[in-house]
Amino acid sequence: MFVLDKWSPALQIRTVLLSIQALLSAPNPDDPLANDVAQHWKDNEQEAIAKAREWTQTYAERLAPPQE
Repeated sequence: MFVLDKWSPALQIRTVLLSIQALLSAPNPDDPLANDVAQHWKDNEQEAIAKAREWTQTYAERLAPPQE
């Protein structure tokens, strides 16, 4: 279920979060937001996962609050 297609005020935050979790745990490269990323995933899934981890480390660490 993609939440935006079926939005209703009756939806609970739990439903929204479960939908996001499902989307992240089972990406669909046949319906991509970014065609080049989806093609990379189809061509070499392990390399695409490694690249995603690299980007996460590079960009998420900049935004993370400092460790105390």
